[in-house]
Amino acid sequence: MPEMRRNPLTDTWVVISPEREARPTEFQTNTLHHASSCPFCPGHENATPKPILTFQGDATPWSLRVIPNLYPALRVEEQHERAAHGAWDWMAGVGAHEVVIETADHAQPRGKARFEMTSRTLEAVAIRLSDLSRDKRLQHITWFKNQGALAGATLDHPHSQILALPSFRGLFETSWSDVVTTNSGPAVLWWMTWCSQS
Repeated sequence: MPEMRRNPLTDTWVVISPEREARPTEFQTNTLHHASSCPFCPGHENATPKPILTFQGDATPWSLRVIPNLYPALRVEEQHERAAHGAWDWMAGVGAHEVVIETADHAQPRGKARFEMTSRTLEAVAIRLSDLSRDKRLQHITWFKNQGALAGATLDHPHSQILALPSFRGLFETSWSDVVTTNSGPAVLWWMTWCSQS
């Protein structure tokens, strides 16, 4: 199950999600899915979780689908629990992680079709952001697209993701250079000492 831990060196929260290890490795194995085997293509809907939002298609059963991420970094079903565990504070992995399958077409659309896909995607994201913002536990919502292996994508089919998290002081404010400048000696030595004793 996903969880969040407060990093004592940076005083920020990080997401720990072992389930993400089971993600497809399409790019790592150089065996790209074709439309006949891609879990995001029409006809393979049973390979993905039940959709949260679907836009109807003209020539296909759908033109866009939003689904819960099969390998979520955070889960909306988690209870808002928090406790101290050793050197760090711990919290259940409360949040939401969704996949926006931007088109039924496995290939990147071109020209007018690309504009229509982008327009549908923006509309779907606006609907999902509005819905997720009603959950008072969620304070930060990010929509992002990583396309290709170098960007961290695991499937080639056009898609993006929505990640919603609880808000914590310093979650998006501290950089590593701040920590090295302000805490380099004592914090790093304390952390190394604690790890060697555990």
